[in-house]
Amino acid sequence: MTPHAETPRPLSAPLHGLRGIAVLYVVVSHLGNVGLFLLPLRHDAIGKVGVWIFFVLSAFLLTRNLRLELSSGAPPLRSTSRYFIHRVFRIYPLYALVLATHVMVHDIGPMEALQHLLLMQGWGELWAIPVEFRYYLAVPLVCIAAHRLGDRYAMWLLIAGVAAACAWGIAQPATVFSNGLDLLPKAAPFALGSLLALALHRGGPEGAVRSTSLGLTSTFALVASTWLYQGISTDGWDERLAPLLSLLIGASACGLVLAALRHPITGRLLGHRALVLLGEISFSIYLLHLFVIRFVRHFHAVPTLVQAWLALVLSIALAWASFRLIERPGIRAGRALANRVGV
Repeated sequence: MTPHAETPRPLSAPLHGLRGIAVLYVVVSHLGNVGLFLLPLRHDAIGKVGVWIFFVLSAFLLTRNLRLELSSGAPPLRSTSRYFIHRVFRIYPLYALVLATHVMVHDIGPMEALQHLLLMQGWGELWAIPVEFRYYLAVPLVCIAAHRLGDRYAMWLLIAGVAAACAWGIAQPATVFSNGLDLLPKAAPFALGSLLALALHRGGPEGAVRSTSLGLTSTFALVASTWLYQGISTDGWDERLAPLLSLLIGASACGLVLAALRHPITGRLLGHRALVLLGEISFSIYLLHLFVIRFVRHFHAVPTLVQAWLALVLSIALAWASFRLIERPGIRAGRALANRVGV
């Protein structure tokens, strides 16, 4: 959920924690990419794994919440209007400020910033926002189809979407984990997240989380996915593995979402206070941490290990302030406007 999903229903602590893990993937990857290692362990070129977790979380939460609202009897047009108001006010206040900052430091020009606001470009770390917004447009269609025709019908549509993403990835494997803005190569994690939401709405799966096996299996699969992605990204491994890896990361994240919601041990682990805090401010961390890394890199006399930890701490501190001063007021304004639409 890039880091970008805010919902009208309260987000459970374990899912905040999973979002915190996702943003750590992104930050430590970017630190490693510039030679700043937090530990004597290679952690560069793994950020897309975290972004894929965000994609799954965004799709799951948005589909779940809109599907529940529609099933409660809310008119589809009103629910969809409220949904888009929440999305815009959740993303754009901080996004616009970050774009202005990129213009000020000459990363992009004013016209490019306008194209970013219109979701036509995605420079650097900003590529994920237009991709997510493209799927935001699909979520109401999925939920209305589920409401009108039944969850099973909509689930088959999502399965077809996964198949189409895989077929495209087999034909064009380099597009799957690229920074391109096309949704189809990256549709698998989104579709899997929505698929899980509709499956839970239908009342299942219950038996899958009666033991710790799902959480452990999903964690192992995520670790394996990280290793495979790093191999493809930097070690020259066959990029034809990309569509399969996209599926594996998406399925691993879905397994962790399900375990977080249904298994108490996994829920407690992912609901740790530190991870929850990171999850709550993850959007700000995602958009601001590269400015911090750039700033810290000017301290040439400071050992790289100290630079790495300083960048992480400062990123969290700046993101906390950003969440309180920019994100939270935007969320409240969106809720207020959406409530007026709901009258």
